[in-house]
Amino acid sequence: MKTNVYTKGAIEKGAILFIHGNSLNGTSFRRVFDLIDDIPLIAVDLPGHGRSQKAVNPEATYSIPGYVEAIKQLVEEFKLTDFILTGHSLGGHIALEAIDELKGVKGVFLFGTPPLGIPPDMDTAFLPNPALGLLFQKDLSEDEMDPLCDALLDPVAASSLKENIKEQLRCSDGNARTYLLHSVGAGKQKNEPEIVKSLQIPLAIAHGELDSVINLQYLEALDKPTLWENKIHLIKNSGHSPQMEQPEAFAALLKKFHQHVSA
Repeated sequence: MKTNVYTKGAIEKGAILFIHGNSLNGTSFRRVFDLIDDIPLIAVDLPGHGRSQKAVNPEATYSIPGYVEAIKQLVEEFKLTDFILTGHSLGGHIALEAIDELKGVKGVFLFGTPPLGIPPDMDTAFLPNPALGLLFQKDLSEDEMDPLCDALLDPVAASSLKENIKEQLRCSDGNARTYLLHSVGAGKQKNEPEIVKSLQIPLAIAHGELDSVINLQYLEALDKPTLWENKIHLIKNSGHSPQMEQPEAFAALLKKFHQHVSA
């Protein structure tokens, strides 16, 4: 299956690999790409998202293990070494579950991602937001996209970025949403809090201060022995998607983490 990627610089060594969230795509990191010139960058459109092909076998492909396999193939194809996995929302879950199946990962940067156990404690990890159910609904009308955009962005940013989010939603395969829900319900994911607890590499966690989806207290309660600077980094004036809402602050934080990992 052909997977679309976006690259900047000579990416074989020391790159940052970006993995996007549910129903978004690699273009969600476009503004960050524009702000980082001294680090090689690569972003992926997961199968069924953006310009990547739709799945031939959606049940297998549109799952965390299926997406992990796509990342493994990408890392092998580009011969990435000494790289950082950066995951937004769903992308963070994929990054966590891919770590022990990849060589050369030097650090992991999560944002908008609550590591989930088995069974996942959804009621504690997520805030009560009625729009969340839309992320697992096959077909989305234009009217349904509005509350979903409001959930993925803070109210101030929503007006200027909403059409961008909608375009990404339109480019996603609706089957990817429904089959992802089935795979989680079937327990096909790993125990992510245990992965975090046993990490041997630096872990950075960023959180939009106005995120209406993720419960910050859940993140704070996790056992995170390799947590960078021993704190969760709050990004002001941002909701669930700081790479789009506050790209300058996000890029500065990511560059600082890259410097720490590379030292």
